[in-house]
Amino acid sequence: MVNDLLSNYTDISSSFIPTADYDAEVLRWGSTTLINTTITKPTPVAELLGELSVLGVSIWWEDVDQEVKLRLNRPLDVFQTARVLTEDNAIKGITQKDKDEERITQVHFYSLQSNPTESVKDKGNYDRVAVYFDGDAQNTNNYGETRIKELFCRWLNTGNDSSVRIISRRFLQRFTKAPVYTNITLDAKDLDISLMDVLDVTSRVVTDDTGNSVSRTLQVSEKSESMSGHEVKIVAQAYEFDSNYGYIMENTANVFGSATDLEKSQGCYIIAEADTAFSDLTPAYRII
Repeated sequence: MVNDLLSNYTDISSSFIPTADYDAEVLRWGSTTLINTTITKPTPVAELLGELSVLGVSIWWEDVDQEVKLRLNRPLDVFQTARVLTEDNAIKGITQKDKDEERITQVHFYSLQSNPTESVKDKGNYDRVAVYFDGDAQNTNNYGETRIKELFCRWLNTGNDSSVRIISRRFLQRFTKAPVYTNITLDAKDLDISLMDVLDVTSRVVTDDTGNSVSRTLQVSEKSESMSGHEVKIVAQAYEFDSNYGYIMENTANVFGSATDLEKSQGCYIIAEADTAFSDLTPAYRII
């Protein structure tokens, strides 16, 4: 659908549209999300693509690769690694700020439009609303309040409760803690860092109880050249997918006790008992 909008309703060259990358990303992370809607009046392509953010989809122009990129809201792929940045090898300056106003404890997801000619953001124009919440975050021992994120989606007009559940829980996983935004100044040699890249950052602004620097996983949300040819500034958000995620494996895969570290990092093993960790203290895998 994204390829259709870009190819048939804009003047963007097909060389800028990496459809094979789109297919791979959606097949791995959004294969159950089936798009169906009716557009009843002329609407800018940019606006239609922007609406896909409710499905956890990011679409942007990447000047390094000269392509329109697409990525879903998801954990770091186990076949990928985060770019490592430290104050010794790349970082020239760094600050961070919590944005508590963006924290959420509930997601209310409106889907299945009653009338496609009416407003996309009219609650009364949807036949379904699904509510997902983080009870721990709302507990008086934690934040002690309710923060609701309303998502209005006209792209699931045949109904898709499975996708709604997955998308809503991913939003909660990402934003149930106050998002932390980190401003980083880098040398021009790091121009190859792209929007949505995942970084492993170690710096003085994040330390443990003893004052030693600790690493944090961040995702790039903004990028600009502050000094052309000399400095690059990026804004990165805390990438809070911090559980042990894996993929369902083939029946011929090794059992956990004899699996290699690589197999454990790329696969998914299920504990039969009500344990939270394996015998070697590896945390239980999460299915997302």
